[in-house]
Amino acid sequence: MGLDSSNGYDYTGPERFVFVGEHMTEPKTPYELADEEFRCEHPASEIRYKVDSLGRRHYHNQCLTCGFAITSALKHDSVSDQDSVRPFNKLLEAAWWKARQERQREIGAQQRSERERELLALHGDYLKSPEWRAKRAAVLARDGCQCQAMLPGCTKIATQAHHLTYDHWKNEPLFDLVSVCACCHNMITADDRANRSQ
Repeated sequence: MGLDSSNGYDYTGPERFVFVGEHMTEPKTPYELADEEFRCEHPASEIRYKVDSLGRRHYHNQCLTCGFAITSALKHDSVSDQDSVRPFNKLLEAAWWKARQERQREIGAQQRSERERELLALHGDYLKSPEWRAKRAAVLARDGCQCQAMLPGCTKIATQAHHLTYDHWKNEPLFDLVSVCACCHNMITADDRANRSQ
């Protein structure tokens, strides 16, 4: 499902761009999406102080939602009743960042899961193609239809070809493929997926 370069894109696979309306664009990163969700309008703020390394107070308006200092340091003479000003709440800002980072991780995991489902569907289609059937037959012939994995439960009779790497997907050199029986292939695939999810 590649696009040719006549449309201005050098595009060889489904993973690079997404359609937005009639236009193709790069998908937003988890960082960008979390940044949009956690964009704070600073609905309420309070003057708080920070203390520098020399022990001097610096007054700022601190957002009571995200904890950010929403102004640069205020002039001391503009802050009335300085003795009643509370210290800057670092925990508020830390909690905001922690929640934002957790959301960013969640978005990243969702995107990876969606991407994996899309790739598995494309890979399933590729495995039904005449090109793949020819490569599979060549690999099985090369290996004498003998399973090269020989894991516990191996049937020894190879009926499938396993990708050692997907670096050359759809254009695999035969040395990127190895003959395996269905039992061994299932175990290898399960191990690969478990390792990717960690």
